[in-house]
Amino acid sequence: MITLKGKNYKNTDELFHDAIAMNLDISDIEKVKFEKYARLQKVSQALQLPTPLAVLEIRVKNPNQAERGQLKISDSWVRNQYCRQQQCMALANFIGTTFGNSYYVLKPTGGLVLSDYDALHFGGSPETVYGYYAAGGDISTGIVVGTGITAESLDSYVLTTPIANGTVSGKLSYNACGVTKTWSSPTWTAAWVRIINNNSGGTITVNECVLYTQLNYQAPYGVSFMMNRDKLSSGEAILDAGQLTVTYNIVITFP
Repeated sequence: MITLKGKNYKNTDELFHDAIAMNLDISDIEKVKFEKYARLQKVSQALQLPTPLAVLEIRVKNPNQAERGQLKISDSWVRNQYCRQQQCMALANFIGTTFGNSYYVLKPTGGLVLSDYDALHFGGSPETVYGYYAAGGDISTGIVVGTGITAESLDSYVLTTPIANGTVSGKLSYNACGVTKTWSSPTWTAAWVRIINNNSGGTITVNECVLYTQLNYQAPYGVSFMMNRDKLSSGEAILDAGQLTVTYNIVITFP
């Protein structure tokens, strides 16, 4: 069973049918991933293990065109996320100044690995202050998009080709990024959504999406960390006066 947007799908065929009805493309590779996930979930439930899932939904509204988009499993969580996840489960401090295999540290978007993350935490509500929350126009946190086409990498820590906020050529206007939580037994979904408008006067193609978080620790405060980077199956062209909606459905199915 796959749960998406509060709906429980008994099999992937139902999910694919609904995606087609909503004019959402799912590439053949992504269909295979969804089917593998469905099998993994059955094994996890048999072992009484929680099953995590993240689904990225892209929707595009362009002038004089039918709304369309794409759906994919978001499987490109980076080293920062896994170290942070381990910290939460193991209650172990981050110590060190080297980033990479065998090192238990995070790397901020600025690139300078700082030592002694002994007080790393959300210094306020993750929904309204830290976490993936972002105010309108802020691309230092939350959902951010870019034009890059480089392959996904576990050690990615910053978006090298972000699309800046603005209303001139090459820029997009970012609305606030917020979350909606849904319980559909036995699954919790946190859907982080950001609407992004193109008022630049020209077409801008989005090829990648990331999740930035701002974590609060001893000093300095409010440093940004990349937790995820998804390269899209195909670029999405956002025409002038068009609108992009990016949704990260982060799901956990309890045993």
